[in-house]
Amino acid sequence: MFSRPDLFRKKEKVETKTFKCRHCDMEFEDKDRLKKHSKKAHS
Repeated sequence: MFSRPDLFRKKEKVETKTFKCRHCDMEFEDKDRLKKHSKKAHS
């Protein structure tokens, strides 16, 4: 499976608070989504 962080970004360049995964540099707008990702992908 390939990591494609650009698939999860919004098209508009609106400045929003994003949370970055410390393992794979994926960005999430929701902190809970980041937690879920970290648990599933990196545990």
